[in-house]
Amino acid sequence: MRKFVAAFVLLFVIACPSFAQVSIKKEHRVSNQVFETGYCAWCCLETIGRHYGIEALNNLAKNRQKEFTWVWNEKTKSWEKSPYVMIDYGSYKSLELRSPGAHQALANKLNDLKVKYRYQNYYNYDKTIIKNAIKNNEPCLVVVKTFWGEDRSGSHAIILLDYNDDGVTFFDPNDVKHVYTATHQWLITIGWAMFC
Repeated sequence: MRKFVAAFVLLFVIACPSFAQVSIKKEHRVSNQVFETGYCAWCCLETIGRHYGIEALNNLAKNRQKEFTWVWNEKTKSWEKSPYVMIDYGSYKSLELRSPGAHQALANKLNDLKVKYRYQNYYNYDKTIIKNAIKNNEPCLVVVKTFWGEDRSGSHAIILLDYNDDGVTFFDPNDVKHVYTATHQWLITIGWAMFC
């Protein structure tokens, strides 16, 4: 089974040598538009799974939408399905909304499915993992800071396809028909986190 790279970092971008752009077939791209808000990271993981033929990642986004936790409703005195799932952070567990693609939720799911990946933590500015991924023709799941919402803390997952002297190229699961490019300055201005 082919492995892919995994990283979470806030990215301070500088120019690097040009490598070949990753090409993901349109039929392998999973659209976030068919799901309720917040499944972009799961769609990206499934897209990468389709790209490599990793069967364990088939229907990942759709299956994630069906996950739930039973919770006690004090008013009705009964157990009910909740859109929350337990996330294991190692030293503690937390009940969180199932849709967000928080790095630990993604890592837990990949570990449960026994899918190999590489990971780089937030605030690690080393771009070696990114350069190596692109050099080896491996797509990177990238979480970008969007400043959405009242507290401006929103984020959105995309797949980085190229990182070179001219900027970056990426696929957005909200628009599976197109591939986008951005400058390094745009990356610095927007602020990025990565899961490659």
